[in-house]
Amino acid sequence: MEIIRSVGALNTSLGWRRKNNPIGLLTVKGGLHDGHRSLANLALKVSDITVVNLHSDANRDRTDDLRSLDQLGIDFAFMAEPHDALALGEEHRTRLVLPARAGKLCGSEHPGYFDLDVTMALKLTNAVQPQYLFFSDRDFQLATVIREVFEDLLVATDVMVAPAVREASGLLISNRYLALTNEQQRQAPILHQTLVDISHALTRGAKNYASLEQTARLALRGGGFRTEYITICDEETLEAPLPVANRLRIFAAAYLGDTRLTDNIGVVLQ
Repeated sequence: MEIIRSVGALNTSLGWRRKNNPIGLLTVKGGLHDGHRSLANLALKVSDITVVNLHSDANRDRTDDLRSLDQLGIDFAFMAEPHDALALGEEHRTRLVLPARAGKLCGSEHPGYFDLDVTMALKLTNAVQPQYLFFSDRDFQLATVIREVFEDLLVATDVMVAPAVREASGLLISNRYLALTNEQQRQAPILHQTLVDISHALTRGAKNYASLEQTARLALRGGGFRTEYITICDEETLEAPLPVANRLRIFAAAYLGDTRLTDNIGVVLQ
């Protein structure tokens, strides 16, 4: 595996390979975990060349992460130096006006929530020029925002969304859960179970979405959560479902102590 630290080196390494070799790209924030490994394995299956963007973090030793990626068979690890054009940072001269879906759910509660991630995804995609950009569906809203931006700007990269990896309890595998206390770790699966309960009600024919959402908020409060939102959406539009909608997605964000947790699951109605 080759480690690349600048856009110039990226172009040198990928230049001639771009012509006939489909490239897959994914980003790893925080420590590498089984969710990232699953996504990397998918990229390896559908791409001839796989590039993993590792966010630079002065406080994190990436030695073990790089070794693990190498063992998986990843071709290139991109770790931008702080001065590089793709280094993660707040100072971008160009700002994107994102589509309306970016202002829903997480974007409604936190204006501008997706601005930096979408800008960085576009910059990285322009640099790597991959055929595929991979996300876990734990980032479902972000992935759909990026897909719409790419369609509008004629970016020839397919956004691929794969099922998130979960523990047996249903808990998402995420670095965010490392901040939880032992007691909160025991409480955390309640968030996913609450979404599962809604999905079961929907498949049994429930149509009063507001009532289902309110019942879920009460369940989360009883489980020690402070709910930010829990919403049933049309999976395609992220709008309130029309009566004929048959592909729904349930989104939730809630706090356990000071830690903000998010989750979502899809529901297919017959």
